[in-house]
Amino acid sequence: MNHIVLVHPAIPQNTGNIMRTCVATNTSLHIIKPMSFELDDKKMKRAGLDYIKDLDLHVYESYEEFKAKNPGEYHFFTRYSKLCYTDQDYSDSSKEHYLFFGHEHDGIPKEILKENLDRCVRIPMSDKVRSLNLSNCAALTIYEVLRQQDYPNLSKVEVQKGEEFYMTYSKKDILTSISFMLFIISFSVVFVVFFKPLYYFDIHHLKLVENTHYTYQQIKENYQILIHYQSIFIKENLFLKILSCQKVDVFILKK
Repeated sequence: MNHIVLVHPAIPQNTGNIMRTCVATNTSLHIIKPMSFELDDKKMKRAGLDYIKDLDLHVYESYEEFKAKNPGEYHFFTRYSKLCYTDQDYSDSSKEHYLFFGHEHDGIPKEILKENLDRCVRIPMSDKVRSLNLSNCAALTIYEVLRQQDYPNLSKVEVQKGEEFYMTYSKKDILTSISFMLFIISFSVVFVVFFKPLYYFDIHHLKLVENTHYTYQQIKENYQILIHYQSIFIKENLFLKILSCQKVDVFILKK
């Protein structure tokens, strides 16, 4: 089994994030006092969300108490080591692997490191920073351990929403987009067909009065009849008034 050990943690948000990581990776969390905050700290709980209730948590008064109760493979993470953490062998999941991380400012106490120099490891980084965030260190290292163990008892596909969730969501998106496009097209057609000012604009633009010798009002009246007829709610026949010289002809088109 895998374990993360925090020695004298100082920042509650970091511990809360590590708690969440431990639940996600089936990792036990061990905290060695003294701590700079209480376990009911609101900031820690906010970072850990509602996952803390599923956490396997153990708290100790001292390193000596922890060591007496937890024999296993110890790995101490410190910036001062010359050994890369990925070069270590964590592959045997039947062993108890303990990953130690120290205080955010001072790291693991020197007396503990001196006793375990052959088990100290470093996370490679540039010379522009002194260290990485504690919760980031814990996350990337536990996943290296799990990678070597082929992620025992962890799911490699989405469980809560289903492994096909992304594909289902994509199909839904496509149907929504098609429906929206059809709505826009339909609305555009209806708008053009029933938008009266567009017809009235044609009377002037096409010079219908000059070319047909009908009055503007006569042409407008027939346009209104045509627009009215195109409605799907109208069941009446079409009656267009065709003026010729002195008489008025009525053109009838049945629906």
